[in-house]
Amino acid sequence: DLVRSRGLGDVYKRQVERSAGETTVGSAYHGFIAGLMVWAWQEIAFLLGYVTGPRPHACPPGLSAIGRTSHAIGAILWHELALLAGAAILLALCWGQPNRVAVDTYLLLWVMRSSTKLNLFLGVRNLYTEFLPSHLRFLASYFRQRPMNLLFPVSVSLATVASVLFVQSVFAASSSHQAAAAVLLATLCILGLLEHWFLVLPLPIEQLWRWGLASHRRAALP
Repeated sequence: DLVRSRGLGDVYKRQVERSAGETTVGSAYHGFIAGLMVWAWQEIAFLLGYVTGPRPHACPPGLSAIGRTSHAIGAILWHELALLAGAAILLALCWGQPNRVAVDTYLLLWVMRSSTKLNLFLGVRNLYTEFLPSHLRFLASYFRQRPMNLLFPVSVSLATVASVLFVQSVFAASSSHQAAAAVLLATLCILGLLEHWFLVLPLPIEQLWRWGLASHRRAALP
């Protein structure tokens, strides 16, 4: 697994380096896919349970707000540090280069996902715990179910402003490369905003993915 992981890392590194030095429409898509794949690599490592945190267990009952926060950080600390390391590597690879789509894609995903995690921790209507694999079900103990929390309006407001700015940058682009990059980032930001609304809207979103939950139900059978 370690050898395969290093091999994938080398592939992603070459893809980011190749796209960072070019300013064409193709390089914008190339950088976007490279940043997306680096992010997906990190998320898959987390979902498979390879990289979680020093406290991979459920939240003990009766903790104070500070204690609950401390245990929640401990449950995913290694993953968060891995995300930080990935951002640092991408920044280094794209530093001084004309095409930053790879690192911008990664950072946008990181910000939107961090906002989602915080909102789940503080409390939202829809927790979607059924999507967690069995070895990560302990994370559900750190979620709170409530109609909304005080962070949510701030999150969606900032995401809306960012989406508008990305859309405006599409029309203000001075080259096809900039326009393509702006379209990709605007689409990603709008999808992140939509994901935030799914956390609080009274809609059975999980029904869209019922086909994917069949394996979870089979794994839960004795």
